[in-house]
Amino acid sequence: MICAKCGKHNDEDTRFCIECGANLVEQQQAVTAPAQLPDTNTRQARLEDFEITQDASSTAPLSPISGPNDPAVPTAPSFKPTSRLGQSNQRTADAGGSVPASAYYAGRQVPGQNNPLRAQPAMANNYPGTQMPPISRTPNSTTKDGKTPYIIIAAIAGAAFLLCLAAFITYSMGLWGARSPSSSNAPSASSSVTPSSTSPSSSASHTAIGFDTNGLNAIVNGVSTTDVAVAATVDGNTAASAGENTYSSQQADKQFVAAGLYLPIYLQARAQNNASALTSATAMMQNMDNSAGNDAIAALGGLDAVSQWSAQQGYAQTSFARDLGDVQASAAGYENRSSASDASRMLSAAQNEGATELMNYDLASDGVSIPAGVSVNAHRGMGIQNTYNYFITMSKGSTSISLAVMTQSQGKERTAQMTSALLSSMANSFDMK
Repeated sequence: MICAKCGKHNDEDTRFCIECGANLVEQQQAVTAPAQLPDTNTRQARLEDFEITQDASSTAPLSPISGPNDPAVPTAPSFKPTSRLGQSNQRTADAGGSVPASAYYAGRQVPGQNNPLRAQPAMANNYPGTQMPPISRTPNSTTKDGKTPYIIIAAIAGAAFLLCLAAFITYSMGLWGARSPSSSNAPSASSSVTPSSTSPSSSASHTAIGFDTNGLNAIVNGVSTTDVAVAATVDGNTAASAGENTYSSQQADKQFVAAGLYLPIYLQARAQNNASALTSATAMMQNMDNSAGNDAIAALGGLDAVSQWSAQQGYAQTSFARDLGDVQASAAGYENRSSASDASRMLSAAQNEGATELMNYDLASDGVSIPAGVSVNAHRGMGIQNTYNYFITMSKGSTSISLAVMTQSQGKERTAQMTSALLSSMANSFDMK
């Protein structure tokens, strides 16, 4: 007979299995014992019994679960459940003839049993003498929710951002060493440095005056928003833009008739060390002498030479097309022009050269009020194309302001009143430093 425990063939009269020592008599009695009815009061019974049915002449094998690398094996007889309540582990042959599963699998290898990739935890087996094929599972390479890669990426991005932020902060604090000259040597807006008196292109910092821009705009626009131009710079500043150290009205960059503007002629003669031109230009500055100015222009190479030199110095709105005081040429359409912005910077350049001491027009004679404690030097231009212009430097202590006032069709009295108000406002700016 065949041992139901290990499947070993034994002689019919053998009582114990020669392979595993199992009691063959009890196995035989278990096979031939009548079936017992299940205990209907037992709710926890989970044993199942299957009937192995097979045609008497059939040798169809069972088809086991196999892995991709397992060899083909015969198909075993099918199993039919007969009961889901606690019957004993026995096989009852039907009319066609049945054999226990232990007998069928005796001496056979279960496919996939020795495949290490299919090794699974031990499972309960209710059928002694049989081996259950393992169930193949594919390992999961991610976490349960699948979000781990995204968490890692977010952590890396956050760390990179923090490193960049830390680098920026330390660099801004100067912890990486010396910074560029443009940022480390920039003058403070509130610093006070004595202005250069030798070069019109001096890069020295300037006193922060803090013009009352709204108040100055109210004064200028109260006269005219189109026919009045005012510009002011501080402490000999010749730069085109100097922040709070400048003031420009709405029309400051507009070209007006340059009556009384002798400054570019003198500055060119001095810059080019032209002795003949400088002699004539000095007389022009002291007396507002048009004839001396025309002699200086001729010594410098003519009107075109003065216009070209002015453009080279950055006075973009300044040009000369007629001799000084030539009313007929002006009427014919030839005109000398400049802007308040250009004129205020020329005043600053002249101050740096010490030339403003040559400007001695008496503003009070026109009715212009000079604030107490403030000294002024000025030129006046009038008469051509109904213009009335003032070019003024006002000083208090070591600080000075260059002020250009250019008007069209405003007349002497109206221009003098506006200029008085401008000087008063700017004098208050001196007291704010």
